[in-house]
Amino acid sequence: MSNEDLKRAAESEVEQVADKGRRFIAQDRYLLVFGLIMLTILANAFLAENFPTGRAITLALATVTMLVTLGTSDVGFRMRWFAGGIAGLAVAGILLAEFFGYAGIERLAFALTMIVLGVLTPAVIARRIATHPRVTVETVSGAADIYLLIGLLFSVAFALVGALDAGVFHHLADPGQLNAAGAFFYSSRSVSGADFLYYSFVTLTTVGYGDVTAASQLGRMLSVIEALIGQLYLVIVVALIVSNMGQPRGVTNAIVAEPIGEGVEEAT
Repeated sequence: MSNEDLKRAAESEVEQVADKGRRFIAQDRYLLVFGLIMLTILANAFLAENFPTGRAITLALATVTMLVTLGTSDVGFRMRWFAGGIAGLAVAGILLAEFFGYAGIERLAFALTMIVLGVLTPAVIARRIATHPRVTVETVSGAADIYLLIGLLFSVAFALVGALDAGVFHHLADPGQLNAAGAFFYSSRSVSGADFLYYSFVTLTTVGYGDVTAASQLGRMLSVIEALIGQLYLVIVVALIVSNMGQPRGVTNAIVAEPIGEGVEEAT
């Protein structure tokens, strides 16, 4: 086989791998994104605080979730470059923590990745599903993705408030001594970083078990805001999307407007 044939064969193999990747992250794969978000939540709850490499695994999952979401939402090149930079910081944080013990860099990369995941990706998903010509399962999945990401975002916000209350700037040299959960929560039991996620989704769904509560005024106000967002999002946005399941855009308005027009005509 000549060098030219080998070159063509290699190019064909690379193209096949790229094509498989494009099919895996096709547009509007929000059911896949839902699964990735759930894995990120589970990793955050059970791995991040309990295993030596748990935070690195959670950070890797959050980064993959962010990149897949942006890819399936067909964002522009600037957004992709920005997400790539965040992903690079996340990888650097993992490597520095695992091989050199720089836990502070890993925590910074973790917080930044979760903030971008909670702020950027819901906006991107909302913009994308708003352009769907018909309400499908992927549209409903996209709306559910946004709901989960709201809970993730507020868990990070609560953690940041707790870190500030605990004096994060006095623990920069040794972030392992920072007890953000202990500073944020008022509870009769011991609390950990996983309780931020638990408290966020309990608040978002307005379950309100009451075993942990926010101790500071800022924490309580953020809790009220999250509860309001959670309820209004479900009863307005999700209810509207589900009620139009399978219908093309504009059909509902036409159905509602037709009897009104006929009634006016008969009255005249």
